Amino acid sequence: MLVNSKHRLRSRLWIAGRSCLAVCFVLLPAMSAAAQQSSANSPGTITGPPTPPEHPLLPAIRIAEQCRERLRRLDDYEAVFTKHEVVGRRIVTQQMYVKLRHQPFSVYIKYLQPHEGREVVFVEGQNSGRLVAHLTGLQRIVGTLHLPPDSPEAMSDNRYPITHMGLETLLDTIIDQWQLESKYDEIDVKYYPRVRLGDVRCKVIESMHPRPRRQFQYHKTRLYIDADSRLPVRVENFAFPQSESAQPQIVEQYTYGRLKTNLGLTDMDFSQRNPEYDF
Repeated sequence: MLVNSKHRLRSRLWIAGRSCLAVCFVLLPAMSAAAQQSSANSPGTITGPPTPPEHPLLPAIRIAEQCRERLRRLDDYEAVFTKHEVVGRRIVTQQMYVKLRHQPFSVYIKYLQPHEGREVVFVEGQNSGRLVAHLTGLQRIVGTLHLPPDSPEAMSDNRYPITHMGLETLLDTIIDQWQLESKYDEIDVKYYPRVRLGDVRCKVIESMHPRPRRQFQYHKTRLYIDADSRLPVRVENFAFPQSESAQPQIVEQYTYGRLKTNLGLTDMDFSQRNPEYDF
């Protein structure tokens, strides 16, 4: 009798255990779904649309702004400035030696080619806001000229006046352009980390718009940054091609080569009275 009682007890326990397992298997999925629903409805959980990717120009702008910070450390510099630009219906290419000081804004230019020997001086706050220049060759007979920077005579071979000269304005123009364009789509940004500009190792940022739009001034813009100094050394802007098969025409190319910085330039470096100049 005792054996039979023990046998019956084991049978009841086994049946009860199986019933509990069955109940657990039934309840667990329901409990899990309820927990998930409770978590989703919890006031501590905030759900919303995914964060959109940033505009492709924003990293380029950050890099350009870092270059701008580097420029703020400069008091002055000298360079060989080469420009290739469209002025009216002409393409003007010139090379010149330049000195530039930030405070007060001062520029000295000596033309290398063409017009070899021509010199120009501009100092903010002096000469009634006019540039001082002398010509070469037969035009030298005219003597020293005092011209408003934006006068037709001063602008005859230039897209921009002498007051726009320098790396700061060059870079600020690019940053302003990219900030405006970052409000729109239809833009492709590429990075070229290993580009040679003569003996200078450069990193290049290129922005490109596939088709003309009112808000886009240029089809393509390139910013060249010296890999060592991290200063801008060239900017290129291309017009939109006239047809799908045509190549884009370069509108502006400005290059600062042989750049030397923080030379301690003085007022005499920007004076027509400098005995080393030919005024």
